[in-house]
Amino acid sequence: MKKGMASLGRGLFQQWFSIVFLVGILGALSFVQAQPDPTNFLTIKEKAGVTTSQYPIQIGRPFVPGEISNFPQAVVNGAAVATQADVKSRWPDGSVKHAILSFYLPTLAANSTVTVSFVNQTSGNNAGYLAKNDMLGTGLDFDARMELTNSGTTISASARNMLSADKYEYWLKGDVLTSVIIADHSATRSADIGFDANKSFRPIFHATFWPGINKIKVRFIGEIANTEVLQDQLYTLALKLGNTTPQTVYSKENMNQIVGSRWTKEFWLGGAPSAIEINHNLAYLAKTKFVPNYDTSRVIPEAALAEAYNDPYSGWSVVAKDLFDAGNMMKYMGSTGGRDEIGPYPTWSVRWLYTGDSRAAEQTFGNAQLSAAFPVHFREGKTNKTFDDGGTNALGRVLSLKARPTIFLNSGNFFIDFAYTDSADKFTVVGAMSDGGWYPDGAHQPDYHSPLYVLTGDYFYLEEMYFWASWGAAYTSPGTDVWWGRGPTADTGGISGEVRGDAWLFRNRVQTAFLAPDGTPEKNYFTKLTNDAIAIWEGTIGLTGTPNYGNANWNWGHTYASLKYGSHGVPTVPALRFWEEGGTVPSWSEEVDPAMANNRTPHWQHAFLIYSLGTAKNLGYSSGPLLSWLSQMTIGQLTDPGFDPYIVAAYQMPSVRKVDNFFFNLWPDDRTGFFNSYNAQADFTNQLADANHGYPFIALAATAIAANEPGGSAAWAFMQQQVLPAPSLNSNPKWLILPQGSSAACTYTLSATSASVASTSSTGSVNVTAASTCSWTATSQASWITITSTLPVAGNGAVSYSVQANAGPARTGTLTIAGQTYTITQATNCTYSLSATSTNVTAAATTRSVTVTASNTVCPWTSVSNANWITVTAGTSGTGNGTVNLSIAANSSTTARVGTVTIAGQTYTVDQAGLVCTFTLSATSTSVSAGATTRNVNISASNGACSWTAVSNDSWITLISSPTGTGSSTFSFSIAANNSLSARTGTLTIAGQTYTVNQAGVSCTYTLSNNSFSTSAAATTKTVTLTTSNSICPWTVVSNVPWITVTSAASGAGSTSVAFSIAANNTFTARTGTLTIAGKTYTVNQAALICSYTLSSYSANISSAATTRSVNVTANNSACAWTAVSNAGWITVTSGASGTGNGTVNFSIAANSTGVARTGTVTIAGLTYTVSQRRN
Repeated sequence: MKKGMASLGRGLFQQWFSIVFLVGILGALSFVQAQPDPTNFLTIKEKAGVTTSQYPIQIGRPFVPGEISNFPQAVVNGAAVATQADVKSRWPDGSVKHAILSFYLPTLAANSTVTVSFVNQTSGNNAGYLAKNDMLGTGLDFDARMELTNSGTTISASARNMLSADKYEYWLKGDVLTSVIIADHSATRSADIGFDANKSFRPIFHATFWPGINKIKVRFIGEIANTEVLQDQLYTLALKLGNTTPQTVYSKENMNQIVGSRWTKEFWLGGAPSAIEINHNLAYLAKTKFVPNYDTSRVIPEAALAEAYNDPYSGWSVVAKDLFDAGNMMKYMGSTGGRDEIGPYPTWSVRWLYTGDSRAAEQTFGNAQLSAAFPVHFREGKTNKTFDDGGTNALGRVLSLKARPTIFLNSGNFFIDFAYTDSADKFTVVGAMSDGGWYPDGAHQPDYHSPLYVLTGDYFYLEEMYFWASWGAAYTSPGTDVWWGRGPTADTGGISGEVRGDAWLFRNRVQTAFLAPDGTPEKNYFTKLTNDAIAIWEGTIGLTGTPNYGNANWNWGHTYASLKYGSHGVPTVPALRFWEEGGTVPSWSEEVDPAMANNRTPHWQHAFLIYSLGTAKNLGYSSGPLLSWLSQMTIGQLTDPGFDPYIVAAYQMPSVRKVDNFFFNLWPDDRTGFFNSYNAQADFTNQLADANHGYPFIALAATAIAANEPGGSAAWAFMQQQVLPAPSLNSNPKWLILPQGSSAACTYTLSATSASVASTSSTGSVNVTAASTCSWTATSQASWITITSTLPVAGNGAVSYSVQANAGPARTGTLTIAGQTYTITQATNCTYSLSATSTNVTAAATTRSVTVTASNTVCPWTSVSNANWITVTAGTSGTGNGTVNLSIAANSSTTARVGTVTIAGQTYTVDQAGLVCTFTLSATSTSVSAGATTRNVNISASNGACSWTAVSNDSWITLISSPTGTGSSTFSFSIAANNSLSARTGTLTIAGQTYTVNQAGVSCTYTLSNNSFSTSAAATTKTVTLTTSNSICPWTVVSNVPWITVTSAASGAGSTSVAFSIAANNTFTARTGTLTIAGKTYTVNQAALICSYTLSSYSANISSAATTRSVNVTANNSACAWTAVSNAGWITVTSGASGTGNGTVNFSIAANSTGVARTGTVTIAGLTYTVSQRRN
């Protein structure tokens, strides 16, 4: 190991790595094989459009035995690269079984695809890994922190501090990368945190250092799993990366983490590499047997991948997938019904394995990480417990039955405090505990993790497998004296429950034992549990001659576990190889007849177990005898001539007879347990659309596993022909597994697809062309056709058949040959004649009878009407002579019609006349005023079936009633108001007759607000209101005298105001004038002129001297006349003695020589002007 790296400067560090990297390449090249194995390769595709030098790659890789004798090395596009190989397991011959490979792609060009193959090298390059101080060096700036906050209190955990305190262990070591698991599973629990003294939360960090590019991949894990301090924890979470300047990379508020759960998030310190897709080459993986032998000839359509990701209801892009969300999983695992998770792998995982598609990968890894929320995670917290038979201390390891033999766990967290668990084995609950809606079980348990660990080498997925398998071991009751217990001691690994639960728990246990690294206590422990289960099951069914025969587990299975079969005759274990006696047949059963069977059991669950036992056998476990025994259940159904192979798709199988309560012991006998009406082939065919959980597909996988068992090739031939071609498997190949050693589906060609034969007995044959490795068989679907060839056949062959004589009508039967339909049509000897071949009838309903004469009393015939108005009321079928009665419905149409009845294969024609219809209206016209109105017309039809129509021929007449009808009726219509002065006429056509509407025009009336006006002689104006009965009513205004002038419009329509002016009357005679307004007389009376005068002054005071004066006269009218007259001799009018209108009067005043003041007057325009003159 390199020491003191932290003290190196950044430049020196890079120089060091470059030297190590170059030496690694040169050393590796000297050991490269001449040619890589052409079948073992994978491809890496750049997805982000970014070119990267030194692109980091870590993968897990399985290998077939003998391929890699020392250590694997990656070869990129034909050139070997320095490769760190951490070998985790080897085959018995010492060759590599599973290794984790780390290397750099020298250059990954944008949008490019590179091919990586593998060769042997003599070293895994596992020296030169980073020591603690190297990982803590300033050049890497490493730290990862979890911060949990509750009610204002924040607690935290630092990966750097834990690493400094030596709380870590290596997972991967070498020149290329160093991966460490940072956690404190010791008794001191120095890194555990919590909001009370119990510190129930355990922080874990997985750090993978890539010193060559100064990047660190960090996985954060938070768990509540310590068996001694279990309680829920409510907190707000923040995750941070970096030491110098920590950056928050994730946060979530108010998380309630339940007992037994974990969560994980993964980030890169130094920047994540660009996105890639890795296609791991499923065909090669199948050769290693690490994964099932999938049919890789299928190609998953892009549309299926896009839908799985983008579906608006369940696509990965739209489902909730934050911490403790369910993603695509069923939180209540025991929910009924098929779904994506159930199967060899979840559907999304299979699509990823087939394609490497980044969307499928995101969904697969996302769901697997979210599955950590299930409460199956329990880590031993006591120091005095033993993990395995080797005496390993259990502290810090997953739950072990050796440590806690009487522990019993089941759905949710309900059974943590199970009453029958010994106090020494019980977990310690220190606070609130809930389930959060997460309920794991055994019967529907998926395999979320094994392919992810195999192909990534990520320890998180391996440890998840440990947790799930450990929980599954505690899922079976710890009882030792009941058939549903674990075995002779409570720490035994027996599995007893539903058939499907046995299958999936065993599958996950086997995968865990197989993938656990060599030399680890976990490998020993889970292998021991696997062997326990196999031995107990062998004893349960009484298998002898195996290595387990007679050991304690076998004996316990034979004594106790076998009691699950109840007491149903001899042999006590069912001859048809049922795994259970099954439940009582309910009254509502759709397939199994409760009158014939007491119990039933699901074959498809047995298929799960066949798959799991076969998987275990392929991985090297001793489940072969069990597989051979159980697979005969499927093989018998598919090959026994007295059974219907399509019943393999049935939901339930009869297991116990009604008549004697014994097990059905022969397949023909078992067939009687089904309803006669159950159409197995139709059920089978309908389910071929459901590749997710259709029972034929589940049986396909089981039959592929059992194909090498006795009779298995014939069973596989049927499934290969009937199920393998199903198009639905393209989008979802979850169950698309082939027999071990087979690599692709077979194709078959028939020399003909049909034959026509005479009514006499005969024979025939058809040739089948197929590859020599392809097996096929043939079955007859008609009782009168018998296959006489020996079947099944592999490769080319012929099917010979015999056809019985036909005493009845022509018939068609089919053979299913290599999955294809071959049709045989046989002629008949029967002839028939009718008493008549046609009839003519009126439109009225009537009946007819036809006599059938047959050539033989056994000749069958049928009568079928080809027209819905002709009904066969008697004689729908018969043999020999007979009578057919027909009912002919009334023809409600006016059109004649022709219909036929096929009687005994002959045509009988019915010609029916059309309906004759006449109509009468209650009236043919109406006269209405100009206003809007409605009218009704009664239609009388000659027949209630007579149809009629009504149409308005004018826009101002609108139909109220439906425009069509039948029989007599009342028809309504509306008439719009006539806004014209002219009358109008419109029509409707009703039932073919004309109905006339006469509508009057608008009638006008006029009203004046008043009829006369009296005024003075002065000029003036006047307005009078004219009101009309309708806005269209016209009017004119005319003055009949010249001194009255109309000032408003002289004509118009509708109500208005009429304005006019009156000239002044300058005469002294009153006058009368008129206007004619809208034909009405309006009178104006004007008074005569009346004069009035005013003077500019009315008096004067003057001296005694002679003088003159002037006075102005103002008249109210220029026609007004006036005079001026002096009433005193000493006053003389000198001018203006008379005038009209306005004027001036001048007068002279003589001197007053009298010595006495005097007064005189002048009368001007009738007014007095006074002159006062003083004395002299």
